[in-house]
Amino acid sequence: MDEIGIDNDDSALTGITNLEIEENDIMRTTLYINDELLNKDQHITGLTEKNTLAREVTCLDQARKYLRRYGLKAASQS
Repeated sequence: MDEIGIDNDDSALTGITNLEIEENDIMRTTLYINDELLNKDQHITGLTEKNTLAREVTCLDQARKYLRRYGLKAASQS
């Protein structure tokens, strides 16, 4: 994905932090992956929309926890 070019110094002006940008990128990527899975034949993948949405929620929760745990530490050390 393309870099947006906003850093934490600009967050006072924009209200957007690097952590929020990374989290939004993860959400877009997750939704894209799940759309691709749903477009395949369900007899082959074994996935239904309900299964995929449950996996998406789990993936997003794990990504948010990771970003909060490691992303904030990295930002404070730079």
